[in-house]
Amino acid sequence: MLPTLGDRPPLWWSDATSMWFTGSHELVSEIVRDERWLSDPTAASSFSVGDTAAARIADLITRAILWTDPPVHTGLRATIGPFFSARVTQALEAAMAARCDHLIEGAAGAGRSGEPVDVMASVCLPLPVGVIADLLGIHADDVSWLAAESRFLTWIGELEMPEPVRSRATVALVRVMRFFKKLVAQKEVEPGDDLTSLLVADRDAGRLADDGIIANLLLLLMAGHETTSSLIACGLVRLLAERDHLDRLQEDPSLWRPAIDEIVRLDGPVMLLTRVAAVAAQTSSCTVAAGDRVVCLIRVANRDPRTFDRPDEFVLDRSPNRHLGFGFGAHHCVGAALARMETRIVLSRLLERQPGLRVEDISWRPLTALRQPERLLVSGWR
Repeated sequence: MLPTLGDRPPLWWSDATSMWFTGSHELVSEIVRDERWLSDPTAASSFSVGDTAAARIADLITRAILWTDPPVHTGLRATIGPFFSARVTQALEAAMAARCDHLIEGAAGAGRSGEPVDVMASVCLPLPVGVIADLLGIHADDVSWLAAESRFLTWIGELEMPEPVRSRATVALVRVMRFFKKLVAQKEVEPGDDLTSLLVADRDAGRLADDGIIANLLLLLMAGHETTSSLIACGLVRLLAERDHLDRLQEDPSLWRPAIDEIVRLDGPVMLLTRVAAVAAQTSSCTVAAGDRVVCLIRVANRDPRTFDRPDEFVLDRSPNRHLGFGFGAHHCVGAALARMETRIVLSRLLERQPGLRVEDISWRPLTALRQPERLLVSGWR
């Protein structure tokens, strides 16, 4: 359970974690757009590699776009960003809608028996994992097992990783990295119009190392479906609980864009991110030493009453909506346009075809950095 702002100062120290925390929207916005706050957690003075598993994870962290800083981050974004542009994303809509309809019909077929259906497993997760697999040039036969291994890799973003999970995450990391090495070798011989081939071309041009390709493919696999599947599931729960908003969306489809941003604000999957002070930083209440880690509580900042009117309410057409669920500044989510489209397609088509759905039960994964349903049972299929 993450803390709320309450009477806390904008920035406070935790002896338990030896980290600073902030849930202030103003301060989080300032930190994530300021290059003096580093994304690379290995820059922290408290960072240490205690075993082989931690070393492998640290090596991944220092090469993937999410945890890199300029100029490395700038170069990676220049390569990867255009592949997720609004223009490219829009070209995927028809195929994405057809895939979504197929998944919905499968779930409905199972639900007509009267038993609740786990839509996390049958709809919310398969759609985005299939889309990102296509973009990366991954064969359909490999999607299922890669998605299963990815569930263990999500622990990499946690502030703490218990030993049994660390061991299993390391196994998953080795398996997925081995797969991507084979995929890269394949694309060297038979390049396509996929992102893996593009990264290989970047390497051949001297802009990216082999390990950098593997690390970023692994991150794109995880980020390309774990967060979006959670956003879709949480959006479904929200709209089924507040059906007056659903009625407005069906009457005016142009409201889907602000609605999805409001879902991201209130129910978004990203709970926190960390930054490391490159130099000593002074705030109004304290001094952060160079090398100190600061945990930015995204979910708390997105409900900061100093920024948002009625912060705990779902306001369908909230404007402006300065949520931080897709990041900010140089680290704004490169796949935000794709995530919005996937969420809109699934929710609009599912709720139009199945207006009688109701949530029977929801269970959550025991994560702090990512808010993700383990299972979402839904009934009322026709």
